[in-house]
Amino acid sequence: MLLSMDGRFKEIVKKLVWQKQSIESEIQTIETSDPVLMQFPEEAAELGTAAWEADAHGTSVSVKNDLMLLSAKVSHALEKVGLGSYGMCEKCGKTIDPRRLEVLPIAVRCQTCTI
Repeated sequence: MLLSMDGRFKEIVKKLVWQKQSIESEIQTIETSDPVLMQFPEEAAELGTAAWEADAHGTSVSVKNDLMLLSAKVSHALEKVGLGSYGMCEKCGKTIDPRRLEVLPIAVRCQTCTI
């Protein structure tokens, strides 16, 4: 493993696990609060309700897609932890500065390769 199992590394991994759980919770909340997906009894809707529902649904879908992308990046980072390659730049193979990982735990490139 590139980064030792010191306190800094353990805190980064804990942050990734917490972030994964938080994202999954947010996605579930969005799915249950999307007005298009919610089951309402059929009743006369107020003028403009359909437009509001369409707008709210579009926002929900957009936010959910962003969260799913972030979830995939967090999962990728956690897979790298399991493989022992977390903290290694995927472009040049050098070690990613641990300070960068503390700020952006999903980083897959070193600062030089990001530019």
